[in-house]
Amino acid sequence: MVEMGIRPNGITFMNILSACSHSGHVDAGKFYFRLMENYSIEPNLEHFACLVDLLSRAGDVDGAYGVINSMPFPADASIWGALVNGCRIHHRMDIIQFIQRDLLDVTTDDTGYYTLLSNIYAEEGKWVEFGTVRSKMERTGLKKVPGYSTIELGNKIYRFGAGDTYHWRFNEVCSFLENFPSLARPQQGCSVFANPSNESFIFPEYHE
Repeated sequence: MVEMGIRPNGITFMNILSACSHSGHVDAGKFYFRLMENYSIEPNLEHFACLVDLLSRAGDVDGAYGVINSMPFPADASIWGALVNGCRIHHRMDIIQFIQRDLLDVTTDDTGYYTLLSNIYAEEGKWVEFGTVRSKMERTGLKKVPGYSTIELGNKIYRFGAGDTYHWRFNEVCSFLENFPSLARPQQGCSVFANPSNESFIFPEYHE
Protein backbone atom coordinates (compact mmCIF):
# COMPACT_ATOMS: atom_id res chain seq x y z
CA MET A 1 0.00 0.00 0.00
CA VAL A 2 2.75 2.44 0.99
CA GLU A 3 4.85 1.31 -1.97
CA MET A 4 1.95 2.29 -4.23
CA GLY A 5 2.00 5.78 -2.78
CA ILE A 6 -1.17 5.36 -0.73
CA ARG A 7 -0.86 6.83 2.74
CA PRO A 8 -2.58 4.78 5.47
CA ASN A 9 -5.06 6.51 7.73
CA GLY A 10 -6.70 5.70 11.04
CA ILE A 11 -9.21 3.31 9.47
CA THR A 12 -6.39 1.44 7.75
CA PHE A 13 -4.62 0.84 11.05
CA MET A 14 -7.85 -0.09 12.82
CA ASN A 15 -8.46 -2.86 10.28
CA ILE A 16 -4.85 -4.06 10.54
CA LEU A 17 -5.04 -4.16 14.34
CA SER A 18 -8.35 -6.01 14.21
CA ALA A 19 -6.85 -8.57 11.82
CA CYS A 20 -3.84 -9.03 14.11
CA SER A 21 -6.16 -9.52 17.08
CA HIS A 22 -8.27 -12.21 15.44
CA SER A 23 -5.25 -14.02 13.99
CA GLY A 24 -3.18 -13.90 17.19
CA HIS A 25 -0.28 -11.87 15.77
CA VAL A 26 0.59 -10.02 18.96
CA ASP A 27 4.02 -8.69 17.99
CA ALA A 28 2.73 -7.47 14.63
CA GLY A 29 -0.20 -5.75 16.31
CA LYS A 30 2.09 -3.93 18.75
CA PHE A 31 4.36 -2.91 15.88
CA TYR A 32 1.55 -1.42 13.81
CA PHE A 33 0.08 0.35 16.83
CA ARG A 34 3.42 2.10 17.38
CA LEU A 35 3.78 2.72 13.64
CA MET A 36 0.76 5.02 13.71
CA GLU A 37 2.95 7.68 15.29
CA ASN A 38 5.11 7.76 12.14
CA TYR A 39 2.05 8.86 10.19
CA SER A 40 0.97 11.43 12.81
CA ILE A 41 -2.14 9.41 13.64
CA GLU A 42 -3.42 9.70 17.19
CA PRO A 43 -4.93 6.40 18.41
CA ASN A 44 -8.63 6.72 19.22
CA LEU A 45 -10.93 4.48 21.26
CA GLU A 46 -11.30 2.00 18.42
CA HIS A 47 -7.53 1.58 18.07
CA PHE A 48 -7.10 1.07 21.80
CA ALA A 49 -10.01 -1.39 21.82
CA CYS A 50 -8.25 -3.46 19.15
CA LEU A 51 -4.99 -3.41 21.10
CA VAL A 52 -6.69 -4.40 24.36
CA ASP A 53 -8.56 -7.17 22.55
CA LEU A 54 -5.30 -8.35 20.95
CA LEU A 55 -3.47 -8.61 24.27
CA SER A 56 -6.45 -10.04 26.16
CA ARG A 57 -7.06 -12.80 23.65
CA ALA A 58 -3.38 -13.74 23.76
CA GLY A 59 -3.47 -14.05 27.55
CA ASP A 60 -1.62 -10.85 28.42
CA VAL A 61 -4.52 -9.44 30.41
CA ASP A 62 -2.16 -7.57 32.73
CA GLY A 63 -0.64 -5.83 29.74
CA ALA A 64 -4.10 -5.06 28.40
CA TYR A 65 -5.09 -3.53 31.73
CA GLY A 66 -1.90 -1.47 31.66
CA VAL A 67 -2.87 -0.15 28.21
CA ILE A 68 -6.25 0.95 29.58
CA ASN A 69 -4.60 2.78 32.46
CA SER A 70 -2.25 4.57 30.05
CA MET A 71 -4.99 5.82 27.73
CA PRO A 72 -5.41 9.62 27.50
CA PHE A 73 -9.21 9.25 27.79
CA PRO A 74 -11.63 7.05 29.72
CA ALA A 75 -12.25 3.55 28.41
CA ASP A 76 -15.67 2.80 26.97
CA ALA A 77 -17.72 -0.39 27.18
CA SER A 78 -16.06 -2.04 24.18
CA ILE A 79 -12.62 -1.73 25.79
CA TRP A 80 -13.68 -2.98 29.20
CA GLY A 81 -15.67 -5.73 27.49
CA ALA A 82 -12.61 -6.86 25.51
CA LEU A 83 -10.61 -7.11 28.72
CA VAL A 84 -13.37 -9.01 30.52
CA ASN A 85 -13.67 -11.45 27.63
CA GLY A 86 -9.93 -12.09 27.76
CA CYS A 87 -10.15 -12.66 31.50
CA ARG A 88 -12.96 -15.15 30.89
CA ILE A 89 -10.89 -17.08 28.34
CA HIS A 90 -7.84 -17.23 30.61
CA HIS A 91 -9.71 -17.52 33.93
CA ARG A 92 -8.44 -14.28 35.45
CA MET A 93 -11.22 -13.76 37.95
CA ASP A 94 -8.99 -11.50 40.03
CA ILE A 95 -9.04 -8.82 37.34
CA ILE A 96 -12.73 -9.30 36.52
CA GLN A 97 -13.75 -8.65 40.11
CA PHE A 98 -11.43 -5.66 40.24
CA ILE A 99 -12.81 -3.97 37.11
CA GLN A 100 -16.46 -4.99 37.41
CA ARG A 101 -17.55 -1.55 38.61
CA ASP A 102 -15.69 0.16 35.76
CA LEU A 103 -17.48 -1.99 33.20
CA LEU A 104 -20.96 -1.61 34.67
CA ASP A 105 -20.53 2.14 35.17
CA VAL A 106 -20.20 2.63 31.40
CA THR A 107 -22.88 0.08 30.41
CA THR A 108 -25.87 1.35 32.36
CA ASP A 109 -28.29 0.63 29.50
CA ASP A 110 -26.65 -2.42 27.88
CA THR A 111 -27.77 -5.84 29.08
CA GLY A 112 -25.05 -7.62 27.10
CA TYR A 113 -22.22 -6.90 29.51
CA TYR A 114 -24.38 -7.64 32.56
CA THR A 115 -25.18 -11.00 30.99
CA LEU A 116 -21.51 -11.59 30.14
CA LEU A 117 -20.42 -10.94 33.71
CA SER A 118 -23.17 -13.02 35.30
CA ASN A 119 -22.44 -15.93 32.94
CA ILE A 120 -18.73 -15.78 33.82
CA TYR A 121 -19.52 -15.88 37.53
CA ALA A 122 -21.90 -18.81 36.96
CA GLU A 123 -19.23 -20.71 34.99
CA GLU A 124 -16.79 -20.21 37.85
CA GLY A 125 -19.36 -21.16 40.49
CA LYS A 126 -19.26 -17.73 42.13
CA TRP A 127 -22.95 -17.51 42.92
CA VAL A 128 -22.74 -14.55 45.31
CA GLU A 129 -21.17 -12.40 42.60
CA PHE A 130 -23.64 -13.81 40.08
CA GLY A 131 -26.53 -12.71 42.29
CA THR A 132 -25.00 -9.25 42.78
CA VAL A 133 -24.81 -8.60 39.04
CA ARG A 134 -28.29 -9.94 38.39
CA SER A 135 -29.74 -7.88 41.25
CA LYS A 136 -28.17 -4.70 39.89
CA MET A 137 -29.56 -5.54 36.48
CA GLU A 138 -33.04 -5.84 37.96
CA ARG A 139 -32.72 -2.64 40.01
CA THR A 140 -31.84 -0.65 36.90
CA GLY A 141 -34.84 -2.08 35.06
CA LEU A 142 -32.79 -3.87 32.42
CA LYS A 143 -34.13 -6.98 30.75
CA LYS A 144 -32.20 -9.31 28.50
CA VAL A 145 -33.61 -9.32 24.99
CA PRO A 146 -34.06 -12.98 24.02
CA GLY A 147 -32.13 -14.17 20.99
CA TYR A 148 -33.82 -15.80 18.04
CA SER A 149 -33.00 -17.47 14.76
CA THR A 150 -34.54 -16.89 11.34
CA ILE A 151 -34.94 -19.14 8.34
CA GLU A 152 -36.22 -18.39 4.86
CA LEU A 153 -38.53 -20.96 3.31
CA GLY A 154 -40.80 -20.44 0.32
CA ASN A 155 -39.97 -16.72 0.10
CA LYS A 156 -41.10 -16.23 3.70
CA ILE A 157 -39.03 -15.47 6.80
CA TYR A 158 -39.75 -17.53 9.91
CA ARG A 159 -38.44 -16.59 13.32
CA PHE A 160 -37.81 -18.97 16.21
CA GLY A 161 -36.68 -18.16 19.74
CA ALA A 162 -35.43 -20.44 22.50
CA GLY A 163 -38.46 -22.15 24.04
CA ASP A 164 -40.77 -20.48 21.53
CA THR A 165 -44.06 -22.36 21.21
CA TYR A 166 -46.09 -19.67 19.44
CA HIS A 167 -45.46 -20.61 15.82
CA TRP A 168 -48.68 -21.85 14.23
CA ARG A 169 -46.90 -24.98 12.92
CA PHE A 170 -44.95 -25.62 16.11
CA ASN A 171 -46.12 -29.22 16.49
CA GLU A 172 -45.22 -30.05 12.89
CA VAL A 173 -41.74 -28.54 13.35
CA CYS A 174 -41.15 -30.61 16.49
CA SER A 175 -42.38 -33.76 14.80
CA PHE A 176 -40.05 -33.19 11.86
CA LEU A 177 -37.05 -32.52 14.10
CA GLU A 178 -37.71 -35.72 16.07
CA ASN A 179 -37.58 -37.74 12.85
CA PHE A 180 -34.77 -35.71 11.30
CA PRO A 181 -31.92 -38.14 12.19
CA SER A 182 -33.78 -40.99 10.48
CA LEU A 183 -33.64 -39.06 7.19
CA ALA A 184 -29.86 -39.39 7.16
CA ARG A 185 -28.06 -42.28 5.59
CA PRO A 186 -24.33 -43.01 5.97
CA GLN A 187 -22.16 -42.63 2.91
CA GLN A 188 -18.43 -43.23 2.65
CA GLY A 189 -15.91 -40.91 1.05
CA CYS A 190 -17.55 -37.54 1.65
CA SER A 191 -15.32 -34.88 3.23
CA VAL A 192 -18.21 -32.69 4.38
CA PHE A 193 -20.12 -33.34 7.60
CA ALA A 194 -17.73 -36.18 8.43
CA ASN A 195 -18.14 -37.96 11.73
CA PRO A 196 -15.33 -39.51 13.81
CA SER A 197 -15.69 -42.89 12.03
CA ASN A 198 -15.05 -41.25 8.66
CA GLU A 199 -18.65 -41.79 7.68
CA SER A 200 -20.69 -38.85 6.55
CA PHE A 201 -24.37 -38.27 6.40
CA ILE A 202 -26.25 -36.91 3.43
CA PHE A 203 -29.91 -36.10 3.33
CA PRO A 204 -32.32 -37.10 0.57
CA GLU A 205 -33.99 -34.27 -1.24
CA TYR A 206 -36.73 -32.81 0.91
CA HIS A 207 -39.93 -31.36 -0.54
CA GLU A 208 -42.63 -29.50 1.28
